[in-house]
Amino acid sequence: MLAEDVQAQGNYLYMVTQDTLEMASISNPGSPTYTGSVLLPAGDIYEWLSVDGQFAYVAGFTTAIQSVQAWPPDSPSVVGPVDPLDTYLAYGVLASNGFLYAGSASFGVRIYKLY
Repeated sequence: MLAEDVQAQGNYLYMVTQDTLEMASISNPGSPTYTGSVLLPAGDIYEWLSVDGQFAYVAGFTTAIQSVQAWPPDSPSVVGPVDPLDTYLAYGVLASNGFLYAGSASFGVRIYKLY
């Protein structure tokens, strides 16, 4: 498994691995425990990840940024694109306090209101 991006939140570790979001419990850091995964929509290599609350946001080079319901961690599910009409090529994402920030070499930064 090649982890493209990794983020910890609380007692969980989230990893995007090109086409999958993987999750593990790190409540015992010396012995992480796999908890679940979800296959991301086909057509992209996902490389960036950000977690905010119960949701993870993943981005790649050629498709819209995807929203994943990451809780409970044993049964995550893809919700769908943050903006289905946007094929914005994100180069990094950050979700914080109800907003998603997506960077790009072409368009600067876009800001999405999540909730």
